[in-house]
This record gives sequence, C-alpha cells and structure tokens, in this order.
Amino acid sequence: MSDQFDSITLRNTLTQHSEYAASQATASHLEWRPGEKGHIVYDKCTQNIFIGVAVVKALDFKLNCGTLGNHLTDKFGDVTKAKYQIFTRKPMVAGFHDDFDILFNVLKKLQSDVATTDKRKDLLFEDKNEKMIRFAADVF
Repeated sequence: MSDQFDSITLRNTLTQHSEYAASQATASHLEWRPGEKGHIVYDKCTQNIFIGVAVVKALDFKLNCGTLGNHLTDKFGDVTKAKYQIFTRKPMVAGFHDDFDILFNVLKKLQSDVATTDKRKDLLFEDKNEKMIRFAADVF
C-alpha cells in the first residue's frame, strides 16, 4: 500500500457521485432559495437542501474560526453577529484545477439568479489574479 496521495484517482471517484459540486450535471438541478439567514442551495429534484462535496484549498491566513469568529471590534456589531469563515482558492493538486473553476462558475450563476444588486462579495471574490470562495456560518 502506498502512502502517496493519488489526486487523479480521488477525482475520478468523486465525479461518480451526484454530491460532487464541481459538475455541470449537478449544476443543472440546483437553485438558491431564501433561507432563515440568507440563501441556501436546494436540489430542485428532491426539494432538499443540497449538501455537496468540493475539493478546495483553505487559506489559513484568512481563517476566522476561533471562538469569536470574525468579530474584531464592536464597530460592526456585537459578538452575536460573529461568523466562522473559511476562504478557499484553487487547490494545487493535479486533477482539481479545472474543477475549482467549474464550481466557482456554478456558484456565480446561482448567485446571479437571485442577486438584486451587483455587490456580490460575500461568497465569491474575483480579481485579475485569482478567484476565492468564502464559506461562513454563524458562531452563535
């Protein structure tokens, strides 16, 4: 048994599952709907919340997952508004580079379908150098 990570085999396995989020086939049956605290991705076929799998690289320098989450000062609200946040970017392992772009574009389309303004910085970040996806959840 080898201890070497085989990203190509992992990707081939993941693409066989309907939960793999970086798939155009998966994207065709997803939609964002209003939820209790923002929009939630639903599977239109099952009418259930979509729980997907994605391979991304977490950025440890932007990791806000301590007990206070992203709460830095009272300037933006009290600690009850704190969120755990993880910023991610394209992974550096073979096989998943294009998948990150597919996932980013799937999320971008879903976001465009429900957005009422051009200010869409809470989930997707894009500039000429890179793309990032932000995942967040309330601390309290």
